[in-house]
Amino acid sequence: MRPLIDGDILRYEIGFAAEAAIRATSADPDALPSWDYVEECFHRRLEEIETKVGATEPSTIYITEGETFRDQIAITKPYKGTRKPNKPWHFNNLTVYMKDVLNVTVCKGIEADDAMAIEHVANNKRAAANKLGTVVNTIICTRDKDLRQVPGWAYSWELGRQPEFGPVCIDKTGYLTLSDDHKKCGGTGLSFFYAQCLMGDSTDNIPGLSGVGPNAAFKLLNGLDIDQMLDVVKEEYSNHHGTYWKTHLTEQGRLLWMVRSMTPENTPVLWEIGMTE
Repeated sequence: MRPLIDGDILRYEIGFAAEAAIRATSADPDALPSWDYVEECFHRRLEEIETKVGATEPSTIYITEGETFRDQIAITKPYKGTRKPNKPWHFNNLTVYMKDVLNVTVCKGIEADDAMAIEHVANNKRAAANKLGTVVNTIICTRDKDLRQVPGWAYSWELGRQPEFGPVCIDKTGYLTLSDDHKKCGGTGLSFFYAQCLMGDSTDNIPGLSGVGPNAAFKLLNGLDIDQMLDVVKEEYSNHHGTYWKTHLTEQGRLLWMVRSMTPENTPVLWEIGMTE
């Protein structure tokens, strides 16, 4: 098993966690951790992930640099427009360290999430076509729920109120979940992607459809097959946007869809209405 690890998540998580740990044991609320301590925290987390997923091959870590295609696609609202700009003190140090010392893939024009999905899907296809079974499986390792729409092995480590997820093999259709308070709709596969198209993603400032929240999305889509889910999504967009529904659905879908492949010109293959892989 070869882990594909979200370095964007780790740059923030490790940096902020190290600061919180030092300040919890210090009288100085502005105390900063040493680089040695941050490095130790980083490798501890990396080893935990690799052990949990049963890694048999070195991990590949992905980080994003610069703007991506989603910044140009987002018309209704700025992509990630509500994100706070603050970063941990050692953010740049972690970035340089990962690039210079570790097996890191730097992603430009697309996000680390997309690059992980592209490699994961390509590897799944190689494995399916290989009759000798010599292809090593990959597993996506991230706390970002968006990558759970991609079929194949996935793992999310526990942090704070976010529980551990997997390791588990996600299928194409997937499933939906609804929290007890009906305020959070989660899931996997295309089920989760179509739910996001309806309810949006507040973390990335993607609006979805006005008035369609997690509870409504779950009720509309839960238990349906792939074709039925698409029909429901198209109908809801038509009800909200009339003759312009295709434009709005295409924008939202392209912002939410994890890119699975690149064109011969090395640009991302963008989601089209009805695309399922």
